[in-house]
Amino acid sequence: EKVNGIIEELRSRSTELRKLMLDFAVIANPSLNNQAVIAAVLNEIVTLPKLKLINTNKTKLPVDFMLPMLSNIEQIQELSFERVTFETNAILDYIAANNNLQSLSLNHCSAVFSYSRVLTSSNSLHTLKLKSCGLSDSQTKEICRALEVDKKLVKIDLSGNELKMEGLWWLFQCARKNSSLREVMVRGTGESCESLPADVIKILDCLLYTSDAADDMQCVDLGGRR
Repeated sequence: EKVNGIIEELRSRSTELRKLMLDFAVIANPSLNNQAVIAAVLNEIVTLPKLKLINTNKTKLPVDFMLPMLSNIEQIQELSFERVTFETNAILDYIAANNNLQSLSLNHCSAVFSYSRVLTSSNSLHTLKLKSCGLSDSQTKEICRALEVDKKLVKIDLSGNELKMEGLWWLFQCARKNSSLREVMVRGTGESCESLPADVIKILDCLLYTSDAADDMQCVDLGGRR
């Protein structure tokens, strides 16, 4: 009955929805085929600018099966996944095919592919959030390498990934070299701002503690003092 109610609500408002958040843990039912339930819900959506798909269960949920359904939804500009697993490259194919997608959030997620491929697959992303995805310094380096040729991304958030000095250094260099990148966030990492080399801190002083009047400046937020 809960699922039927959701489907009926979506059916009645399918052309006027602007934002939708689905929690798989709420939809899920042990007596039902959960993939079929999710498919039934997504298939009722025609146009939707903002879609957030979260899973509040402790076990991460594979979501590759739903990517073809997302391809049928028009004008998705902001897409967010939380606590899910990508077991194929289907999300990369979706990103490459969706020229409307401007913001992608993959938070507390795991994937079989390198997250740097999100950037190399995208034609339109302005914002990328990879919070608490278990990124290492070497993976951060790959992302920064991809950003050397990506001139569209404006904001990247790698908070909660326990980056060490090497990863922070790559991000700092990336922010310096990529003129399109305006905001780099790495809050809750394994290193604090105070542990950076003195020459780096000297340069960051003008970036970390600026006011809203400095919106035009490149910003590197390492979660330091305010």
